[in-house]
Amino acid sequence: MPRDRANIQTAIWSSQDWRALDPISQWLYELLLTHPNLSYAGVCDWLPKRLAFMAAGLTPELIEAAGATLQAARFVFIDAGSDEVVLRSYLRHDGLLKNPKVSVSMANDFGAVASPMIQKIIVHELQRLASEYPSWAAFKSERVTSLLKLEGADMGTLWGEGYPQAFPQAFPQGLGEGFPQGFPLP
Repeated sequence: MPRDRANIQTAIWSSQDWRALDPISQWLYELLLTHPNLSYAGVCDWLPKRLAFMAAGLTPELIEAAGATLQAARFVFIDAGSDEVVLRSYLRHDGLLKNPKVSVSMANDFGAVASPMIQKIIVHELQRLASEYPSWAAFKSERVTSLLKLEGADMGTLWGEGYPQAFPQAFPQGLGEGFPQGFPLP
């Protein structure tokens, strides 16, 4: 059953990390969170050219820059090799792990993830959540607990596997030209 809604907690506005993001990066995160193709595992296709068509005035370069900003701030992890992006804290905040049936859907969607790095990130997040919230319904499901036995990795440890430790400045000079006055870009 495909997703038909997204849970966005209003507490996101209490996060200093969230409020430190530029508006385009915040918009991109919200787009990914509400994208019709986001799986129950929190993974979506990373296709900047296609994502640029989701709002007037966007370019693939702006999407790439906003994605780099989100990755540097640890909101997402992009595997350009598999054209996938994972929303790192999706499983924590969506609430789906409290529902046994949707938890099984999450485990099934995990199997469709092509990127081994993204799979490791999801497993790491599941392991953290199982430790913090062992009473959640997901952790009573054999399908989900089998994922806990896999190798997990914090996304920060994966930089050495073909990803830079430092990111370019998010918005190069001139990329924000043409936006309405007062629209701040770093």
